[in-house]
Amino acid sequence: MPIRQDGELRRGRTIRILMAGSALAFLLCAGCASVKPVPMSSPREDVVSLRFDWAPGEAAQVEVSRSLQGSEGRDELVLRYGLQVESGGDGGLRVQRKNVKIDAMPTLRDPRLAEMIAKELAQPDWRVNSLGNLVGIDEPTRAQATAASLLGRLAKTGEIPEALRGRLLGLFGDEGLRRRAAGDWDELVGLWAGGDLEVGRVYQLRDRLAIDGLGGIGLEMLYEIVLTGRVPCAAGERPDGCVQLEITASPEPDQRGRLLAFISTIFPFPARAIEIEERVTLVTEASGLRPRRLHARHSLIVPFLAEGEGGAPAPFEQIEERQVSFAWSRPQAD
Repeated sequence: MPIRQDGELRRGRTIRILMAGSALAFLLCAGCASVKPVPMSSPREDVVSLRFDWAPGEAAQVEVSRSLQGSEGRDELVLRYGLQVESGGDGGLRVQRKNVKIDAMPTLRDPRLAEMIAKELAQPDWRVNSLGNLVGIDEPTRAQATAASLLGRLAKTGEIPEALRGRLLGLFGDEGLRRRAAGDWDELVGLWAGGDLEVGRVYQLRDRLAIDGLGGIGLEMLYEIVLTGRVPCAAGERPDGCVQLEITASPEPDQRGRLLAFISTIFPFPARAIEIEERVTLVTEASGLRPRRLHARHSLIVPFLAEGEGGAPAPFEQIEERQVSFAWSRPQAD
């Protein structure tokens, strides 16, 4: 059980969720030594039991908007596809993506855009058990071929640094695909399945990350998880059919010195501060854990100090957002 009323959180799950697909590519989880979350608000009577009960034959129409905003503007990928639930044998399920249609595709003018697009398009199918836990992936070669095609298109422009090429190849290798598939599934279902959460209670977790490029120096992150309340699954539906779940993460205040030191090795200007935030909001059916809406936002903003008479340079900004909606249908009874 990932989250219980006593506040226990499954080790390492939260880190995978929040860092998966993050714009903060220099932060890597290493070890993820979790501690027990601390309830920050007074206990309440309203406890929601989150249970997984997807069944073969169910399907969802999914719409995705994924954007990257930086100093050169905002680029957006828009696509839709069908999500099909099928029997996977041994009581498990296979969850497939079918008929992917791209409605808007940004120009591959930036390696960061290639990474964002590849993460969304190059996804394997999930294999899950009856409890809602991911047990494996299918069609990894299809996902890898999609990623390779995108990288090949970018390589023709000569805009992909060798270091980034290696990182992207790692993301879409067998192990990289498994990690990302686990993060994507946990974000939607895996973290919550089997949990009992009090409405309004804040579960707090501190965890350690290792910073790539600083010899593995640990960075302390503060995570907060809360079930904010019962909400309609969609307009016109019953007011309590779904619940809203939120996860936020930011570095502990005393960690900013390490981040500033690292940032100073990247930019030619001295940084005045560094602002990092990760936020995930999920609206899902409490009974069944069929997701309805997801909004994930990862932001990195670095304002610089003024030098000389020219004033301060424009701040570095990188904000990645992902919005997903699901319209579910059930098989008709015979």
